Amino acid sequence: MTTLERVYACLEPIKHNPCLQGRSATAAAATLFNSDTDKLKIVIAIGRTLDTGGKDDQAQRLFQSTTGSVEGLLWNSNGISGIQLLVLAALYHYHLDEEVRTGRIIGFAARLCLEMGLHRRLTIDKTFPNTNDRLIALEAFCSVYMLERRTGLGQGIPYTIQDSYIDPALFAMDDANPMLGHLLKWTRLAGKTWQVLNSNGENGVETEVENLDYLDFMIKKWYHELPDNLKLDVVQLARPDPQQSSTYHQAVFLLRQDHLRNLIFRPVLQSASHITQHERHASSAVEIAQNSITALSALHKHTHLVTSHPLFFKHLLLTAFVNLLLSVVHACRVFWPVVREEFDSALDLIEQLSGQSAPMMRLWQRVCGLRELPRRLDQMPRFDECGLNDSELGLNPEFVLSLEEFFPGLSTKFSLPMLDLAQLVEYNSDAAGPGSGSGPPLDPSIIGNHFSLPLMDYQFS
Repeated sequence: MTTLERVYACLEPIKHNPCLQGRSATAAAATLFNSDTDKLKIVIAIGRTLDTGGKDDQAQRLFQSTTGSVEGLLWNSNGISGIQLLVLAALYHYHLDEEVRTGRIIGFAARLCLEMGLHRRLTIDKTFPNTNDRLIALEAFCSVYMLERRTGLGQGIPYTIQDSYIDPALFAMDDANPMLGHLLKWTRLAGKTWQVLNSNGENGVETEVENLDYLDFMIKKWYHELPDNLKLDVVQLARPDPQQSSTYHQAVFLLRQDHLRNLIFRPVLQSASHITQHERHASSAVEIAQNSITALSALHKHTHLVTSHPLFFKHLLLTAFVNLLLSVVHACRVFWPVVREEFDSALDLIEQLSGQSAPMMRLWQRVCGLRELPRRLDQMPRFDECGLNDSELGLNPEFVLSLEEFFPGLSTKFSLPMLDLAQLVEYNSDAAGPGSGSGPPLDPSIIGNHFSLPLMDYQFS
């Protein structure tokens, strides 16, 4: 607000008295072109982007006027103010659903944090003698730490700020915000999730289901230890609640839990053989996905939170939806009768949110073909009547699905078994890491034209 007041104080006299333009040009330049004003411009640009649900010309012009300052941080970090500017720039791209740019910018901010020693309490105490300045520095570091971890988890890219680098006493500096403390604990769990879903698989190390069980236990324990005012009771959503802000905070924590739980159990759904070997975990994965979709549907029905924050809720929606899709693809006979209602609800949510933002519209255009999946599955002969088991399912022509029927616009005509259908649904906002499917390789020219899911190659012991 102080920056905004300075801008108005500078511009108002010029607006009402044009004769002052020449004499006030120097003062106006000093007021309009500095780091504080750049941050204000990006905040307004983010607000405009949220209001319009996508790219906005005015927001783009505001942001472009700050790009010189943002790029200049490559050569001069400009202290805490520079890190704050990078965080805002990353958030602007985040609200445009440009995750790659978000990750690059916040990754650079993370590097600057380490260079400045913001991960060490002793360094912060020495560099910022003033208590308020120390808290501002800590808040900047926490913002970078959490956003970088989220983008790393989403893209499967290693994150810069490792938990082992951080002084254990650092986060104790600010105990006035308990909500921040809970989010920081979740961020550490997100790091453990990334390690399980990426490092082990890429190194060819067997991923034991016991590791998934323990991580799931830790995530549920984190949510259980939250104060009651931060827990969401989905059943209570039908009752009128004048405090939408409290419901939003509760929804954030519930969906944070569900997001990680959906991710850690996805490996057991990646193939029919994994589902057969780990039936209990596969059932748990499907149940978690169903509960996630149910919670999102209730939030959408009884509040305006999902429509007002479509990109935030999109991540859990697609994480849960992809798990349902994998269960149907790899074990249709077992899971389709169970998940059909939630499958339809997820598609309904994606379609309804497509009118709220341009990114969601693009998403819906890519997955709308899945509306035909229930009809096709219902028309197929029963598996037991064909005398087939699950391992033979993908080899029989009766169970081959045409990709063009579900994903219009694909330039190449070919069919893949149901076993490989999930290859065509790539959602890069999951901790998936590089992987390959079990069927024929896809034409690289097609990859950019559809919505695909990077499947994970894991081995379980």
